[in-house]
Amino acid sequence: MTRPAFVLLFLAACSASAPPADAGGRAYTVRGEVVQAPAPVASGAQVLVRHEAIDDFVDATGKVVGMDAMVMPFDVALPLTAKDLAVGDKVEIRFSMDWKGPRLRVDRMERLPPGTALRFGPARAGR
Repeated sequence: MTRPAFVLLFLAACSASAPPADAGGRAYTVRGEVVQAPAPVASGAQVLVRHEAIDDFVDATGKVVGMDAMVMPFDVALPLTAKDLAVGDKVEIRFSMDWKGPRLRVDRMERLPPGTALRFGPARAGR
């Protein structure tokens, strides 16, 4: 799936309504495991990561809806490069989601120790 197609599906899954006028970007930090090695894309390299649930994820309407654990593509961000990542690596990713754009931007990606325990499952938003 191409990146623009994925982003559109991602946004539609999070909310079918239009963003309010005051909606803006929010930053999230999530941990995950590389499930597909980095592949070259027009902007650099992209890696598929199965990430933990994001309990405080906010949709386009400003409502905290959470995001269940899932596999998503992320642009590789400094200090890591594509050659630094392999399938099975544990990583922590800080990304911003801006509903005015809309766009997802990776701000930081760091490798975690191999023994890092991850929790994959549903988000706990509103529970």
